[in-house]
Amino acid sequence: MAKTTVVRRNVGVFAHVDAGKTTTTEHMLYESGQIRAVLRFKIEPGPCGSGLQYDSQVRAENLLPQYQNEVARRVPQALQQGLYGWEVVDLKVTLIEGEHHVWHTHPLDFAVATPMGIMDGLVNTETMLLEPMLQFRITVPEEFGGK
Repeated sequence: MAKTTVVRRNVGVFAHVDAGKTTTTEHMLYESGQIRAVLRFKIEPGPCGSGLQYDSQVRAENLLPQYQNEVARRVPQALQQGLYGWEVVDLKVTLIEGEHHVWHTHPLDFAVATPMGIMDGLVNTETMLLEPMLQFRITVPEEFGGK
């Protein structure tokens, strides 16, 4: 009988704020197989001004309701984080497939997998960043105004 050796590594990630520590850690966990959550989204553009519309077509037998609730809670957060730092708006996001492991899955697996899936979907569908629309008003005293 072959002897199995388990190797464990403790990894510390230190960096400045917004340097990508969370993303790096999540990616390491995902690649190592420690995240046991499978999600598949259908992402469609929505009418201008419609905001986020979220729906789930996954049955409770395939993905427990507590995990579906975690996904529904994390989708708006992922879109607020957005592509290139700008919030993504006016989308219809539908969860069309989800799987979990009976013993090994934890709700935090879906907290990590949801933003990864949403961002991957936005990048792979070639979502473009439109010029941000910013509105502002400048008020100056009349003597400093031009003609």
